[in-house]
Amino acid sequence: MATDQPSADRRSPSVVKRHRKSSEKAAKVSGISARSIEKAKTVSRYAPELAEKVATGEMSLNAAYEETRRIVAVGRAAGVDYGAHSRIVAPTAAPNTVPCTHCRGTGRVPA
Repeated sequence: MATDQPSADRRSPSVVKRHRKSSEKAAKVSGISARSIEKAKTVSRYAPELAEKVATGEMSLNAAYEETRRIVAVGRAAGVDYGAHSRIVAPTAAPNTVPCTHCRGTGRVPA
């Protein structure tokens, strides 16, 4: 299925296809979604200590993924190079907001 619009994914189409296939195959075998497989790969690559918490049930995969995004954002701000093929995107804050004091800085409230 070809489109005239450029893809947001900068990798070659063959790499994207191969990546999707592996995630989809793993999802079929494990019985969970391909997106969950991709989140698990991201967490284990960038925050193995959180992957352990997911494995033991201390933390949900979604919570670990969001925390991994924050860790990577802080690392990038500090100059850490995660490689040319790193696709993880840092969470963005809405304009004119400040960290919420009640949820340990994980949420944001209007300024």
